[in-house]
Amino acid sequence: MNNALDLKNYEALAVVDDTEDRLLAGWYNAVCEDLAVAPRLMAAIKRVAAENPTKTSVGTLRRKYYLWKNDRMAGLVDKRKLKKLTKINSWIDCYMYYACKHNRSNKGGYDCMMADFWDGQSLPHGVGAWQAWWKKERPGQAVPPVCPEGYTPKCAAYPNLQRDAKKNPDYLFHIKASRIGTKAGHEFLVPVLKTRHGLPVGSVWESDDVKTDLNCTVAGFGNVVIPLMYVMTDIASGHCFAQITRARYPDASTGRRNSLKEREYRYLNSDALINKGFHQLGVRSIVEHGTTAIREPLRKRIKSIPVYGDLIKYEDSGIMNEAVHAGLPKGDGGGNFRFKPYVELFHKIMHNARGMLPGQVGQDAAHSPESNIALVKYEEHLLEAMESLTESERKMIELDLLSFDQFCEISEKLFDNVADNRNHSLEGWQDNMVQMWRFNEQDKWRMMDELLSMNTDQRKAIAAFLQACPEHRCVQRMTRREVYKANSANFVRIPIIELPQLLDDRLIKKGGDARVITVHKDGIFSFNEKFYWGDQDQVFYATCKTRTGFQQALIPKRKYMFYITPYHQDGVIVDMESGKTIGVAPGYNRAPIYDRKAVLEAAGKQNADRARKLMPLHARSQKEAEKRIQRVIHNEDVISGRKQPPLPNVETTATINDLYEEQPVEEEW
Repeated sequence: MNNALDLKNYEALAVVDDTEDRLLAGWYNAVCEDLAVAPRLMAAIKRVAAENPTKTSVGTLRRKYYLWKNDRMAGLVDKRKLKKLTKINSWIDCYMYYACKHNRSNKGGYDCMMADFWDGQSLPHGVGAWQAWWKKERPGQAVPPVCPEGYTPKCAAYPNLQRDAKKNPDYLFHIKASRIGTKAGHEFLVPVLKTRHGLPVGSVWESDDVKTDLNCTVAGFGNVVIPLMYVMTDIASGHCFAQITRARYPDASTGRRNSLKEREYRYLNSDALINKGFHQLGVRSIVEHGTTAIREPLRKRIKSIPVYGDLIKYEDSGIMNEAVHAGLPKGDGGGNFRFKPYVELFHKIMHNARGMLPGQVGQDAAHSPESNIALVKYEEHLLEAMESLTESERKMIELDLLSFDQFCEISEKLFDNVADNRNHSLEGWQDNMVQMWRFNEQDKWRMMDELLSMNTDQRKAIAAFLQACPEHRCVQRMTRREVYKANSANFVRIPIIELPQLLDDRLIKKGGDARVITVHKDGIFSFNEKFYWGDQDQVFYATCKTRTGFQQALIPKRKYMFYITPYHQDGVIVDMESGKTIGVAPGYNRAPIYDRKAVLEAAGKQNADRARKLMPLHARSQKEAEKRIQRVIHNEDVISGRKQPPLPNVETTATINDLYEEQPVEEEW
């Protein structure tokens, strides 16, 4: 084998240990590149040799040039200093080929290989047929017409091949990846060790969608839903600074589940870039290939934003489903945990925090409570029955599951608890420590900043106290929110007028974010979208503030493109013909940022052992069981009409209609 040719695809100088030889080879390489474009080769060679008499001569340079022309850098290396190629047993590659193809065991693959060998087949990877090995090991002997029973070349014994195959450090990965897939073989890959130490806050974000693993109800619509979320986490601070919560529910019009949409993640992304902000030197946002995605056309639009576009970079998290080789189809998609370890860790923290909420479905089918199906059916039965009840009767129904609104309220509190918790062990936190103090053991720990709000005498007295009693001061970890807020004041925020560049320019009915509005003659325009804004029309003034700060009125009865998200009070007007941004239109009145109430508008011993093990559970939960029985009876009474709403107190002058249909009275001016 030609060693020079073998090195064409490698760094040839890596095999040369002497520093001077490496420098000389590098010099020859640079000279040869110049000679390759010289109009007169020999004249150029003579000139270089005359200018560098201590390094080369005309004959040497001419010889080096043609070696370089054939083999590039590899041709300039002294062949005596190249490492000798190790002799490889062709049986090992052949054995690994069969072992990887056999889905159960290496020995099974070896038996199949030898069966093909004895059958007269030519084995791959240079092994060949048994006749060639018989001639090699028994020169001068006649080759039998049929392979002798059990004939095995000396280098092809199973113990020897298995021992030599294990010497390859990638042996375990090859076996696992070939039999199952690359995702299963990731445990044998080199770990990716990362640290957030030194990473600026606001410079790296990780986004993901997450299923909350519990059921909720939406009263009045007969549905049990599962809350889903988009979350965005800042890596340096570990703080989840933006999230969306919505319900997954069956859509009667399509027969499919209505779940998270890419459009909603675009809304969240625009909220992060416009309202939250990012580091002055730029941000790297790690997204996915699924719904948590920023597609290539939108990335180009964001890149085109003057000043800000070059500061924003998107990276896709890895999907480990590529085929091991071309002979196998690719596997089922699976996220590469190495790309998003921090947000995945945050998911685990939040799953644990929600673990005590009712309606748990389990992290997977194997961990799903056995009572879940019956509980869901009962709740759906109650929800359907509630549709025929009056509003006052509905309020009397007691459900086991949380309503979607209740879940959202609790979820926000859980997020706040995590964000404000000092009892954490986040990695790379050595620069995020804070001095704390307190008056006594019963007092809460206080920030040193509190001393700044005191007068001079108080501050001196407390400082003297803490100096004399060091046990009343300590160093504690900053919370996630504290670290994030301490750095957010200097964040860069994209102006609202660039909102169209952060959204999809297709019409909403085609999967985009642009809506067509018509200006009314009374100087306003409006639109209605119940899912995100509720029943109320969203009304805006037919005037907008341009980039230069001037107010420009919109032409009545004319149509414009309008961009807005539930996270922004104002929207942006774009001319339909030219596609140019006109300005920011202020909102006239607005529904809440995210109207959650509109989410769903549109055999023997085993039995004895089971009874024995359930007995302590029954005893511990006796009171809860009694309450549940009372709730079931209570709900049946309400639905059947046996129990009516409470009558008004006899001392009041109000009537039944006054109590049930009472409306707020407007103040008179």
